[in-house]
Amino acid sequence: ILWVALDPRTQREEKILTDETTDEGWRIVATEYYCSSESPVWMIISLVWQCLLLLTSTVLAFQMRKVREEFNESQKLAFVIYSHFVFVVLRLIAFLLESEFPPN
Repeated sequence: ILWVALDPRTQREEKILTDETTDEGWRIVATEYYCSSESPVWMIISLVWQCLLLLTSTVLAFQMRKVREEFNESQKLAFVIYSHFVFVVLRLIAFLLESEFPPN
């Protein structure tokens, strides 16, 4: 509800020229409508939240390293944290490059 109140949706229209033709030989233009937001705040909030979760899970893995061997899953947890960190970095790179190379 907060998202919709602070950043209302706006309808976007995209026209695509198809390869289909009418009986008269005219090419058909398909129109697609979708909702979008121009604000990057929600992406930034998402990335910050994921980084906070990764930081807390890193602290948890660090604290678990001296637990008895039967319960010690710090290496597995560290691997999961590392893989999630890589995906967060890739999302951040895609977010930053999106402004450099806007879609057509």
